[in-house]
Amino acid sequence: MILAEKIMYLRKKAGWSQEELAEKVNVSRQSVSKWESGTSTPELSKIILLSQIFDVSTDYLLITQIEEDNCQDDSVEKENPSVKIIYIKEATDFLATNEDKTNKLSLGVSLLVFSPFALILQGASIVGFIVLIVFVAAAVAMFIVAGLKIKEYEYLRKEKAVLEYSTKDYVNRNKEQFKKTYIFYITLGIVLCILSVLPLLIATGLKLNEFAIRLMLTLLLFIIAFAINRLIYAVKKRDGYNQLIMVGNNATINMKINDHIKKTKEDLIRKMNEDLTKKIGAIYWPIVLVIFIVYRFYNNDWSWEINRYVFLGAAALFSAILGICHIFVKDDD
Repeated sequence: MILAEKIMYLRKKAGWSQEELAEKVNVSRQSVSKWESGTSTPELSKIILLSQIFDVSTDYLLITQIEEDNCQDDSVEKENPSVKIIYIKEATDFLATNEDKTNKLSLGVSLLVFSPFALILQGASIVGFIVLIVFVAAAVAMFIVAGLKIKEYEYLRKEKAVLEYSTKDYVNRNKEQFKKTYIFYITLGIVLCILSVLPLLIATGLKLNEFAIRLMLTLLLFIIAFAINRLIYAVKKRDGYNQLIMVGNNATINMKINDHIKKTKEDLIRKMNEDLTKKIGAIYWPIVLVIFIVYRFYNNDWSWEINRYVFLGAAALFSAILGICHIFVKDDD
């Protein structure tokens, strides 16, 4: 049972209409309808609120229960024990952490860009330098905190992992919902970067006094800082979705590549063994036959009993020689 089905089931169990549930979680009825149809997914804060309203755990809402949804992932896990299955709770936690990291990173860069504003307004004063150092220190602190927060998910880049069926659908839907916001922020950031020179052009054109020009330069820095903030936010948040999606894709690709390599390796060993058997046999059996004929002529013994023992012994020795050679072929590979 996926999240959409659980929301509908719990709502009907409680005897509420979509309007009543919408009122309890402070959203529109259309939002509840989209949740239940699976066309949109509640935000993390709404999922927590839903768990409180329905008196169930967030794990119950987020973790898929139906075996049919997991059969593909279970087979992958059985065939590849080293592959980690990422469920929706873990994916949601990662996206929330990535969101927090993205906010801190974008704000930190904005602080770095805007940090010289006091020096611009007051000139090379001690206050200006102090403000600059404080802004830079705050930015560096945000970078460190952001890096430490996301470090616990470093295994997503290193381990073999796949997204559980409904989790992959959940991540893709959220990425699709973010697409419009991404396009808007990218467009806004680029346009603001282009327009940021206007304050300086205006100050130059109107021949303003020195302090007014400094104010315009400060405004220019603020516009650039805000533009970069939105650009970084859009890119890094999308990267979070892509990282999760690529986890499954890379694992699938790697498994297919490994399967192909394994099959190719097995075929190569089989062919080498067949060729080796033919080459050894082409040398071994003529030698055995010559030795046998020489022995028979020398001893003048043509009885059937000796033939049987000689060729059975030769066949056993041939099998032993092949077995040893095949072992060396496998070890060398």
